[in-house]
Amino acid sequence: MTPDLSIWTALLAFAGAAGLLTIVPGLDTLLVLRTATIEGPRRAMFAGLGVCTGCLAWGILVSAGLGAVFAVSNLAYQIVRIAGAIYLFYLGLRLLVQREKPVVLDSTGDPHHRAVACAGSFAVC
Repeated sequence: MTPDLSIWTALLAFAGAAGLLTIVPGLDTLLVLRTATIEGPRRAMFAGLGVCTGCLAWGILVSAGLGAVFAVSNLAYQIVRIAGAIYLFYLGLRLLVQREKPVVLDSTGDPHHRAVACAGSFAVC
């Protein structure tokens, strides 16, 4: 630690940055808000469920040691990073090419919620 930076100054700086980052909404929050605004609260609930499922999946993978593998193996990290970039490119291209389709309703008259939950789980990544 540098002489002009005490432990209390570093702790205060960390607490300020962590507090600011906690307040600012992330992509998952924006996905849920957008879904609630455009598609309604029921679909937003499923988007939130997808976000929670994605967080749980990441937590399980990291606790299983996948985080340590990525920290040690640059090749494994690069493969996952490039695969994620290709998938995001595919999703963006699909949004640009695909026309708006009518909402498919299930037997109760409600739209399918699986797609919204899947989008929420990928928002965590």
